[in-house]
Amino acid sequence: MTEPVPPSPEPLPDSSPETETPRKQPRRPRRWPWIAIAPLALLLGTGIGLVSQPEPEKVEVPTAATQQEKKDMSKRDEKLDRRAETLDDRKDELDEREGELDDRANELDERADDVEQQGDELDERLETVEQNTITTGTWTVGEDIEPGGYRASDVSGDCYWEITKAGSNGSDIVENDIPGGGNPSVTLSDGQVFTTQRCGEWHKQE
Repeated sequence: MTEPVPPSPEPLPDSSPETETPRKQPRRPRRWPWIAIAPLALLLGTGIGLVSQPEPEKVEVPTAATQQEKKDMSKRDEKLDRRAETLDDRKDELDEREGELDDRANELDERADDVEQQGDELDERLETVEQNTITTGTWTVGEDIEPGGYRASDVSGDCYWEITKAGSNGSDIVENDIPGGGNPSVTLSDGQVFTTQRCGEWHKQE
């Protein structure tokens, strides 16, 4: 047989004075993320600065070999400069000589023109002399020789000349002579034929 459970006692009213419910304080922001990020940012900035910083220029320490090379290069430069000056002087001399040769060539051209002109004049005079000179043979006046007066100089003793009419075949004698020496002269007209033998040259008289 079970024993009956005695009823639980009722709670006694709290005689302590009522306490006010405490107010919730605002939550302060946490600082630990920034504290952790700051060193990382510092390291990252330092790394970027190191990466972006240009490499320091290498300073070449002069050695005896490099100094000798520089001396050799300096000597070569001086030698080339002297060579260039010599070539410039030579070029100036050649230019001056070329100018002198050009002037000389112009003078020679002028002289050649003068000589050519004189040659032409001599040819004309020679042609004129030939036209005005009669030698041994038979000549038709107006065709072979010009009409006019002609003279021979110091003819031989067996000189003979005659003037005949053209077309008579020498049968119609106008005048003839055997001067026997001296300086005989004749006057010839168109339509006549003049024959001279052993009298040398007859020259036209102006």
